[in-house]
Amino acid sequence: MKSSIKINPSFLLIAILSFALFYYTAAGTIQNYIHFAGVENEMAFALVGLMGTVLGVIGMFEKVQK
Repeated sequence: MKSSIKINPSFLLIAILSFALFYYTAAGTIQNYIHFAGVENEMAFALVGLMGTVLGVIGMFEKVQK
């Protein structure tokens, strides 16, 4: 039985948006729109974006049996 790997586009979109959230938080651009109470809150927000990126990339690949 052959198998192939398929990319799930919904998880790809989640990974791209989460990475954009992480990148703009780390670059400081998002502080123009969201005012964080402290540096720790901003770091936690960036970490959530990074975790969403990793989980999106992991969930993006599906093994399909033929």
